[in-house]
Amino acid sequence: MAYNYNIPQSTDKFKNSYAQLQGNFQSINTALLGVDNGGILCTNQATDPATSATQMALYSRIAQNTVQPGAFANTLCVRKNTSGNVYEFTGGAANNPGWTRLPSGMLIKWMPVTIPAELADTFATFNQTWPTTTGGYNIPAFTSAPTYFNLMPVATTVTSPTYANPYLVSGSPTTTTYTIKVNSYNYGILFIEGWESFNINVIAFGQG
Repeated sequence: MAYNYNIPQSTDKFKNSYAQLQGNFQSINTALLGVDNGGILCTNQATDPATSATQMALYSRIAQNTVQPGAFANTLCVRKNTSGNVYEFTGGAANNPGWTRLPSGMLIKWMPVTIPAELADTFATFNQTWPTTTGGYNIPAFTSAPTYFNLMPVATTVTSPTYANPYLVSGSPTTTTYTIKVNSYNYGILFIEGWESFNINVIAFGQG
């Protein structure tokens, strides 16, 4: 039954309106709560709904940044007011590298990086590029430079007494690149040069 917006009227009697009122509740149940499982059912939208200056939209559509293998291609979206940005906040890729997004539009990316061995220098810079795919699936791009950026070394054991565990200095990331700077440790008057190859995990938060 279609939803009836014009009931009850001031002159209506309940015995004459109850069927229409019941029909309205059934329409609400079908539209918002589903019929079988009591959950909220969102039908995929072919186009992103327009929003006014005082509206936001929550809806389902086919993901434009396809989620990880084996997962459904549908995703919930938030569209900002005035037909603004659309954020797919149930999309993501649980790979490494991988990504996910929050309803606020905050994009989170992570990736592994292997730092090659350096046997002589005490300082080196490695320029990196944010990956755009993972396992054949797209990774969305940052729309502005990440506001949080961190390098997390993976625990390794130095096998040679000649070299020390290095320490990391992160460079300023951009929407497409970032820099990793590696220094050797300075033990007072003893400056140990070089480091063995090691792995780090990179994580960044930003708008996307």
